Amino acid sequence: MTPEFAAENAQVVNLVQAMLGLVSPALRLVTLEVAPGGIVTIRFLLEHDEPDDIEDIEDIIFEFEALQSGPVVKSQILFDSRPISEIGFPGRMVYCRKEVCG
Repeated sequence: MTPEFAAENAQVVNLVQAMLGLVSPALRLVTLEVAPGGIVTIRFLLEHDEPDDIEDIEDIIFEFEALQSGPVVKSQILFDSRPISEIGFPGRMVYCRKEVCG
C-alpha cells in the first residue's frame, strides 16, 4: 500500500467517525478527495436545501476538522435530484444512500 493510499484510508476512517449519528435520510452521497499536500475535499449531495440537513453537514465538517492536525479541509454541498449515476461526483465514495432507480 502506498503512503498516499494509507493517508486517504485514514481520512476515510476520520470522515466515517465524524458522520456517526449525523447522517439524515436526506443525505444522498458523500465523497472524499485527498489532493497532494494533504488537502481534503469532502462533497455532500442532498436532494433539497433544508436548514436542518445543512446544520448536520456543518456538524460533520466540524467533527472531521477536529480529527485533523491543521486546516486542511474544503467542503462542498451540492443539491441535485437526478439519479446519482448521472451526476458524476468526483472523489472516493464514503457514503451512498440506497435509492430506487426508475
